[in-house]
Amino acid sequence: MTFFDTPTGPSAAGVAVLSPRSHDNESDNINDEAANALEQEQEQEWQDLLDAQELEWSALEEEYQEKIDALAAEHDLQTDILYTEKQGKIDALWEAQEAEVSALTAVHEAACEALNATFESSYDALNAVLFAEWEALEAELEAAWAAAEDEGTATDDLAAEHDALREAQELDHAAQLEEFEADWDEALDTLKDAQDEEWQALEELHDEAWDALEDELHALIDALDEVQDAEWEALWSEKEAAFDALKEQHEAAQEALEEEHEAEWEELEGEEEHEEQEDGDFFKGSQEDDTIEGTEGDDTLTGFNGNDMLRGGAGDDVIWAGSDANGNDNVGGGAGDDIIGGGGGDDFLLGGEEGEGISGSDMIFGGAGDDTLIGGSWQDNNQNGIVDDGDTFEENESNANEDGSANDDGGANDDGSANDDGNDVENDNDMDDPYGDQLWAGIGDDLVIGGGGSDVLGGGVGHDKLMGLDGNDLIFGGQTGDDTIDAGAGDDTVFGSHGEDTIAGGEDDDLLFGGHGNDAITGGDGNDVLYGGKDDDTLTGGAGDDTLYGGAGDDRFVFSAESGNDTIYGFDDKDDVLDFTNAGIAFADLQTSQVDGGTMISWAGGNLFLAGVTVQISEDWFDF
Repeated sequence: MTFFDTPTGPSAAGVAVLSPRSHDNESDNINDEAANALEQEQEQEWQDLLDAQELEWSALEEEYQEKIDALAAEHDLQTDILYTEKQGKIDALWEAQEAEVSALTAVHEAACEALNATFESSYDALNAVLFAEWEALEAELEAAWAAAEDEGTATDDLAAEHDALREAQELDHAAQLEEFEADWDEALDTLKDAQDEEWQALEELHDEAWDALEDELHALIDALDEVQDAEWEALWSEKEAAFDALKEQHEAAQEALEEEHEAEWEELEGEEEHEEQEDGDFFKGSQEDDTIEGTEGDDTLTGFNGNDMLRGGAGDDVIWAGSDANGNDNVGGGAGDDIIGGGGGDDFLLGGEEGEGISGSDMIFGGAGDDTLIGGSWQDNNQNGIVDDGDTFEENESNANEDGSANDDGGANDDGSANDDGNDVENDNDMDDPYGDQLWAGIGDDLVIGGGGSDVLGGGVGHDKLMGLDGNDLIFGGQTGDDTIDAGAGDDTVFGSHGEDTIAGGEDDDLLFGGHGNDAITGGDGNDVLYGGKDDDTLTGGAGDDTLYGGAGDDRFVFSAESGNDTIYGFDDKDDVLDFTNAGIAFADLQTSQVDGGTMISWAGGNLFLAGVTVQISEDWFDF
């Protein structure tokens, strides 16, 4: 029987017991009396909350201890009933077998008595016959001797003849008795053997019955153990879930109280619109919906709570939309190399400005919430405040349906840093900076769009979609998830990662790495280099003279009628496949030749060099 330890309080259960934050009571906006009163009130609220939570833990502990005791008692009763049933079955079988032994013993004793009676009767009958024969012989010899005396012929020879007859009679009788005794001994042995066989058969039947009963009892015990173990496991899981739920409830209550207290202190401290600094301007929002505009210099803007609109203007600005989920903010970085971070709400973050061409290499981090990130400037042609069909981007006149809409993108912490999460839409259209922008998604299914420069795009955890557009882009698919990557024009470098990725190089000469997972990699136009990596990959070079590396796994190399002059390294004729299903040709249309270091396969629309393959090609290598 298994018993489980139960946490005895919030701390023992693993609940992170929060405490009130310390506050600077020397602010010019707070008098000591008000600060002390608020501090005492909040301390009492904390104590009341912890006391109430301690009572809830104790009540839950008591509830599950009662359930444990009840289940233990129920199991003890079930076990007692089973063992009573077990002993009853054992006693019944023992009594039945004892009765069978007694019955067989009686049968055997009766058979022995009957055989003895038959022997005695037969022995008496034989003795009577032999005695009658003796009397008949003596009477015959006496009569013969008397006649011989009368005739004067009673000689010694006659006497010797009579003695010989007597001796022969005696030997005959002895032989008959010996044969009778031999028959008797044989009958006794036959009966004994038959009875021994019956005893052996009965013993075997009894052993089989005991074995069957033992198996039956073990099965009953095992079945009961299995049921009881399952009931204990279910109770433990139920208990663990109940304590986890209460733990989460307590943590949420503590966090809510902490936020409430923080808001009370902020309200007491007052709301400052902004404060001036020597080396630039620092603008801080309030609890309300703020509109903050920076200067021509390098500004720092913080939205705080509320639905804020922040505009950095010229200069290299640092803009943070807010620190929590209490506002959906709209941010425009303006000109300059800006760093922009969203808050906890559903934020709209632009590296440039709406309707204006800008320059600069921006870094944008979405933060928590369903955010929209755009690297350059954006023209809201539909005047509806969201990115959708009909909108344009100032640098490349991109149609907004490539970038998604504000209603379809975003998720918590999804486009800022590798630690962010959610589902976001990102777009970079800054073509003035040859190095482009840096756009980093995080956890979630993200949409990341580059622009005209040489951008760095990063997915994260989740099923991401990344589009490089123009420029020599560097694209990372992210840590996990099945990513879809379209590098676009330019000499791009793409790294897939874990997951089953779909990678398209687009125009120009691309370098594409699939990574782990069953990847589908297409080079597109240009002279591309494709690496499948681990697992079972599908590689399509496309137009141009491409170089394909399948790597480990069962790889498929796809060719069309016009595939250029391609080279495959590491082809495995046992596991890999050359796919010509869309080429419109048959095996008979191929010409092969052995060249230095491999095999050249040619057809009307291209050539394929299998590096390191020197054996004769087989139709089994192909799909047509």
